Amino acid sequence: MTTETVLRGDAQETTISREIWQRVLPHLTCLQRVLEELTAVFQCHLDLTSFNLYLLDQEAQVLRSVALWNAGPFSSETISVGESVCGQVAQTGVLRSIPDVTKDPEAAGAVSAQARSELVVPLAVGDQILGVVDLTRGQPNAFSREDEDLITSIAGQVASALGYALRYAKLEEAVQESEQQAEAQTREIRAERDRASFLYQVTQEMTSTLELERVLNRTLARVSQALGVQQASIMLLDASSGRLIYRAALGRPIALPEGGKQTRYRRGLGLAGWVLEHNECVIINGLDQDSRWDTDPKQRGQSQSALAIPLSAEGDVLGVMLLFHPEPNYFCEDHIQLATAAANHITVAVTNTELYRLIREQAARLGQMLREQRSIASQSMAILASIADGVVVTDESGTITLVNDAVRRVVRGTNRDLVGCPISEVFRGFSGQAQEAVQQAMIEVTEQLEDHEQEAFVPVSVKLAREKQVIQASLMRMVDEGQQSTGTVIVLRDVTHEQEIERAKNDIISIVAHELRMPMTSIRGYTDLMLQGAMGTLTEGQQHFLSVVKSNVNRLSQLISDLLDITRIEAGSVELELVPLQLAEIVPEVCESVAEAVEERGLTLNVDVTTPLPIVRADRNRIIQVLVNLLSNAYRYTPPGGSIQVSVRPLGNTVLVQIADTGIGIAKEDQRKVFERFYRVDHDLVKKESGTGLGLSIVKSLIELHGGRLWLESELGRGSTFSFALPLATER
Repeated sequence: MTTETVLRGDAQETTISREIWQRVLPHLTCLQRVLEELTAVFQCHLDLTSFNLYLLDQEAQVLRSVALWNAGPFSSETISVGESVCGQVAQTGVLRSIPDVTKDPEAAGAVSAQARSELVVPLAVGDQILGVVDLTRGQPNAFSREDEDLITSIAGQVASALGYALRYAKLEEAVQESEQQAEAQTREIRAERDRASFLYQVTQEMTSTLELERVLNRTLARVSQALGVQQASIMLLDASSGRLIYRAALGRPIALPEGGKQTRYRRGLGLAGWVLEHNECVIINGLDQDSRWDTDPKQRGQSQSALAIPLSAEGDVLGVMLLFHPEPNYFCEDHIQLATAAANHITVAVTNTELYRLIREQAARLGQMLREQRSIASQSMAILASIADGVVVTDESGTITLVNDAVRRVVRGTNRDLVGCPISEVFRGFSGQAQEAVQQAMIEVTEQLEDHEQEAFVPVSVKLAREKQVIQASLMRMVDEGQQSTGTVIVLRDVTHEQEIERAKNDIISIVAHELRMPMTSIRGYTDLMLQGAMGTLTEGQQHFLSVVKSNVNRLSQLISDLLDITRIEAGSVELELVPLQLAEIVPEVCESVAEAVEERGLTLNVDVTTPLPIVRADRNRIIQVLVNLLSNAYRYTPPGGSIQVSVRPLGNTVLVQIADTGIGIAKEDQRKVFERFYRVDHDLVKKESGTGLGLSIVKSLIELHGGRLWLESELGRGSTFSFALPLATER
C-alpha cells in the first residue's frame, strides 16, 4: 500500500467522520432521525448496493433492523444472535467479509439479488455490542482490506453516535415513564381524596342521627350522586319472615311508607336474593338478559346496567344495596370499590341502630325492673318493720346486710348498728356453745344446698339459752334462679315464755307418768297372777279379757316410758352409762329377740355383721332401745312376704348400723317430719298399728346424745333404710 493511498484513505475517513457528527449532533435527541442521517452517510460515501443497520435487543437476544437502504425482500427484520452471518458477528464482535455470497451457504438468500459480496461489521462501544451493519456490493471481492479498515473506523463513529442517541432515548423513556407514573399516582391520590371525601360525607350522614330511615336515605343519595345513577335502593332482611324489605329507594314514582315495604324477594330469589345467598358483589351489563333479574315486565328496559352490593357484617348478610343505570356496561371495578366502602358504613349504621334499639329497650326493661324492685323492697321493709320476730340477712360470707328493728328487741342488749358486721355479732351475749350451735346450723343449711336431690330447702332451727332468756333461731339459705347461694336468712324469736309453758307441761307429764306407773305395775302384776291361775281356774272368756287388759297395760306402760324419756331429754336430764360396747354382740342379740314377731308377720330377717368390728363407747340399754324401736317399725310397716336386712360395718371413724325394709316407704315431704314428736305417716297400714309417734323422736335424740348421727333414705312403695353411726371409743 502506497503512502498516497494511505493518505487518501485517512482523508476519506476524516471526511466521513466529520460528516457523521455534523449530521448527527443536532438530532441526538431523536434516535430515528440519527438513523436516517447515518443511512444517508453510508449511501453517499461507500458505493454500496445495499445497507442494513441492526440494533441488538439484549433481553431478547435478537437483532432488529432499524435502518436500511435497497436491502430488498430477502433481508430479515429480526435475526437471532448466533444465526446467519449478522447473528454470528453480533455474538463474536468480529467482522465478517464474504467475497462471493453466491458461493457461501450462510449468506445465500440473505441479501438482495444484485449483491455479490457482503461485509458485516459490529457496532461496539468498548466491550458492549450495540448492533451490526450489513453492507453489500454488486461485484465479487468488492471489499478490500482498506475498505474493511475504513468501514470499521466509520462503524466505531456510528456506534458512538448511536450510543449517545440510545442513552438519550432511554433517559427520555425513563422521564416519560416517571411522568406517567407521577400522573397515575396523582390520579390515584385524587381518586383516593375524592373517595375519602365521599366516605367522610357518608360518615357524617350516619353519625348525625340514629334514625335508620333518615341515615339510609341520605347515604343512598350520596352514593347515587358519587356513582352518577338516578335509580337505587337499599333492602334489609326481615329475620322473622326471611324476606327483604325496601327501607330506602331513589327514583321510585311512589315514596316508601314509614318502616319500609316488604318485597317478595328472599334468599335465592331475584338479583337481591342471589346476592343475599352468595354474599358477593355483582355487576350486570345486560340486565334484561340476566336470569337473576326478576322484575315486573313493564319495568324491563328501563335499566341496562346494575351493581348489587351485599350489606354484610361478620359473615351475616343484613341486606342488599342495588344501583341501576340506563346505559349498558356502565359500572366498573372502581364503582364496586366505592359502593362496597359505602356498604360497609351502611352496615355499621344498621348494626349501631339495632344496638341502640336493643340498649334502649334493655334500659327501659331495667328501669321497670328497678322500679318494681324498689317497690318490692319498700314493701319488704314495711313487712320486716311490722314483724315481731327479728330478721337478719347475711351475704355468702356471713356478713350482715339487713336487719329489722325487732332484732334489738328480741336479742336484748344489742343496740349497735349490725349492718356490715359478722353474724357472730348478733350472738355476742350468748355462750360459746350457743354460738357453735349457730355455726353448725349454718353448715346444715349449706349441706342442703349441696344436696342436688333435695327439691326444697327447709329451715334449720336451734334454741339458744342465756340466763332467763331462750331464743329460737331459724336459718334458711337464699338462692338465685340458678340455685346458687346468695346468703342466709335468720329469723330470731324470743320463745322464753313458750319454753316456760313447755317446761311446766313436761313437769305435769312427768308427775302424771310417775303417778300412773305404780298402779300400772300393780294392775300388770295382778293380771299375770290371775292368768297363771292364782285365783283359780279361768274360763276361756276370762282369759281373753285378762289378756286384753294385759296388752293395754303394756301399751300404756310403754307410753308412760316414752313420755318420761321425752321429758328427760328436753330437760337435759338423761344420764348415759357409757361403757365399751361391741355392736357385733348387741345387734344379733336384739335381732334374735324380735325374730318371733318377724316370723309371725310372714317376713324374713337377715343380719350381716362385718367382723372384726371396732369398739364404741355407748349406753348398752339405750342402744338396745334404739335397735328395738327401729326393728319394730320395720316389721310393723312391712307387708307379709317382705324382708328386713340389718347390717353393721365400720365407716371411717364410726360404726354404721343400717336397718332396711321392703315396706311401705315414706314420701319425701314426710321424711323430716317422722322425727318430730307425735307425728305419724298418713297410711292405712300405719293406722292399723298402735303407736304414739314418739319413738323416732326419742331414737334421734338418744343417738345424738351419743355424739352420733341418724338419717333416713326412703322411696314411697319400695321401703326405707334407717341408718345411724356411732363414733369409735377412741374418737370420744
